[in-house]
Amino acid sequence: MDQQFKPNISQRVFWDVNFDSLDYDKDKFFVIDKVMNYGLWEDFIQVMQYYGKEVVRNEVIKSPYLKKMYSIFCASILI
Repeated sequence: MDQQFKPNISQRVFWDVNFDSLDYDKDKFFVIDKVMNYGLWEDFIQVMQYYGKEVVRNEVIKSPYLKKMYSIFCASILI
């Protein structure tokens, strides 16, 4: 993960937190979980580019609240 680069994620995904205070490395589970549940396709691409497939897969597995439709999508993409 490149500390200089921040993913260009829609602010609408983070309606419930201060978007500018997100720490993309420290809060990676939170960021990935929110994008998988509420993000646009472009947000998904940004997360994949920033964290990489393996990190995203490992974080998605931990998510107890991933919507069923998105868990199926993630399972097919992240295998």
